[in-house]
Amino acid sequence: MIIENDIDMSKMLRIYFNSQGYEVFVANQGQDALNICRTRSLGIIIFGVSSPDSDSYQVYSALSSNIRTRHIPFVFLIHMSGQERKISELKLNTEDVVVSPFNIEKLREHIERKLHGSLTHPVTNLSTMKLIEEQLNIAKHVTEHRLLLYCNIRRTAAATPLAENEILISLAGILYETIETYGGPNDFIGQSSDNDFLVITGPQAASTIRDMITQRFNEQMGQSASLSWRQVNL
Repeated sequence: MIIENDIDMSKMLRIYFNSQGYEVFVANQGQDALNICRTRSLGIIIFGVSSPDSDSYQVYSALSSNIRTRHIPFVFLIHMSGQERKISELKLNTEDVVVSPFNIEKLREHIERKLHGSLTHPVTNLSTMKLIEEQLNIAKHVTEHRLLLYCNIRRTAAATPLAENEILISLAGILYETIETYGGPNDFIGQSSDNDFLVITGPQAASTIRDMITQRFNEQMGQSASLSWRQVNL
């Protein structure tokens, strides 16, 4: 996702990264970025920190503290004239910063290095085992009762690799949208293998979440795939 209030800059970045095969979402305002993150599984965020009165800190703070978005790597585009102040305000690592004006090929290389070291699934961008283990450990030590919902994809018809990826991406989107609607702020979504997904949630919402995910998945996939579920108390 690109967060950039400079319309010309965001358009240029979107066109370039689309041409490189990336799916690109653009948010020109902070609230637009937060809305996209509530229903989309993102691989990386390019954050243009430009105008002094922008809501950069509030947006970055919200995304980096949210259990479902804090694993997403950031690349910050900061204008040379204000870089020291912005880096200090946002408490950034200099390795996450690209100073503007920049070479777009160098920016792409920087982003690819970030994605290569990411702790997320390469197709869905969902959290994988290291992040899952961290969340399971946290869930076992909180006072509130937490449930683990395991979800496995069962393909009922032969599928090409492209179709298999589309199934994974569709389910990831359904998970995000369902948790945002029926879950809580501390609910977690992960993917332990290509066909195995999980949700950590509370007992009040678990049945509704499972039923709504199954219903929407069946509507989208028809006879090509189905879901099986298992529930574990934490």
